Amino acid sequence: MKVLATALVLITLALLPPGKPDCKCVQAASDETTRWGGNEWVAYKEDGVYRRIQGNVEMPLPELEEDVLVEVFDLPDYLICDWEDKNPNNCTTTPPKEQRRVAACKTEKAGEFCFNDIPAGEYELRVSKGPGWSPTHVHITVDPNNAKPLKGKIMVKLNLGF
Repeated sequence: MKVLATALVLITLALLPPGKPDCKCVQAASDETTRWGGNEWVAYKEDGVYRRIQGNVEMPLPELEEDVLVEVFDLPDYLICDWEDKNPNNCTTTPPKEQRRVAACKTEKAGEFCFNDIPAGEYELRVSKGPGWSPTHVHITVDPNNAKPLKGKIMVKLNLGF
């Protein structure tokens, strides 16, 4: 009986979508891109290191947290810039042409997102909803192999931006 139960567990695990066993985030289509909307440009850097990219989108009403596009991009350094008079650092709100999307999903009712198997490195987490909502860009550091206590879930708040 134990052998049968073990076999059923292994088969169930094999049939689960790879990388998302405990998250209700639907994989986004490859042609679905950032939903530009609001008139604000929101960007910040998360302090600390995450073992994996996992969290929730927070919006004024919980029913709005469904169908939010959450994307992970490489080359996030353009987000962190010291803005000064006459822009001597060539600061920009435009991602570099070489930037590529590493992963993407759309949230369900709970606003959850998660991405497993993201290699160690720095990433841009871009969260967007569409017209009226300002996309949010978050610079994060991921290290799945770090044995030190790491940060848990990422909470990303989307703001109205008319």
